[in-house]
Formats: sequence, C-alpha cells, structure tokens
Amino acid sequence: MNNYFIRNFAKNVYWSVYGGTIKNPSLPSNIKSVLFICLGNICRSPFAERIFSKYSSNSNNIISYSAGIHVEYPKSPPLEAIISAKEFSVSLDDHSSRKIEYSMIESYDMVIAMEVWQYKYLRKMYLEFEDKIFLLPLFDIKYKKSESKYDHFNIKDPFGKGISYYNECFKRIEINIESLFDLINK
Repeated sequence: MNNYFIRNFAKNVYWSVYGGTIKNPSLPSNIKSVLFICLGNICRSPFAERIFSKYSSNSNNIISYSAGIHVEYPKSPPLEAIISAKEFSVSLDDHSSRKIEYSMIESYDMVIAMEVWQYKYLRKMYLEFEDKIFLLPLFDIKYKKSESKYDHFNIKDPFGKGISYYNECFKRIEINIESLFDLINK
C-alpha cells in the first residue's frame, strides 16, 4: 500500500467518527437574517451571502450578510472569485471584506460557517449563541454519499487556486443554500 492511500483511508476513518459528533442546532422558527462566515471574507462567505440573497429575493426576503474571522483590513475578492461568481449570476465586484464582530453574532438569527474549525471556533468564542451557529455543509444531505468524509463536513477554501476550484466551491455552496431554503420553506 502506498502512503497516499493510507493517509486518505485514515482521514476518512477520522472524519467518519469525528464528523458524527458534529450537528447543526434546530432551525429558528422565524428566520429574518443570516450571517455567513469564513476565514477572510473574500471568497466563500461573500459568495454565500450573495447567492443566498438571490434565492431569498425570489421567496421570502431574508437578509444576508457576511464576515471573516481573520480580516486585518478590507480586501476585494480575487479576480478568480469575481469571474466564477458571475457564472452563478452573482456579482462580487463591489465586495470588501469585513471582520466578524460580537454585535453581528448577537443580531443575526443564523450564523453559518464554511468549515468545521470555523464552526467550532465560533461556538467556543460565542458560547451564549451556540444555538444559532451552523455548519453550511451539513445542509446538503445528498453529499453524505461522497467518498471523502472530510469534504462532506468542509467547504474548502479556493483562495490561491485556479478558477476550476472556485467553480467547484461556489457550486457546492449553491447546492447547500438550495438545501437550506428547502428546509426554511417547509
């Protein structure tokens, strides 16, 4: 057996066990606002904010916003993110990153992270709001059939990679947003 196979096997076993401990809380009964969180607020969370807003305007007008855990100063999304987002009829042209603040966590009905470490970090830093902190990949129940258990629980950061990574990431986010809207509209 080669090292790559062994590493992937071990990673899948770990995420099969560890992932089973990760659960989203119940959805709030009357959702009026959603805050999306990622690391730097230049790719995933602004895309999630904008795609959510696109779906929301078609159905129930829930407000969406985004922020990042590690934002030193406002930055624009990379060109690859802007180009990829346009393929989903979403514009990131005017986005500027912003850092998460306590008042944001306090005021939004749902706070949704892209990766497990972000979800865990938010739940640890904002203990009193853990019932409103969610993990976006858990909304897509179809993804459980994936070979990679890590990918089931995490939406990988495409930053610094090619346009195909952004397209894959944004498609995954859109699928999860669609699934979330299915739950909200039930």
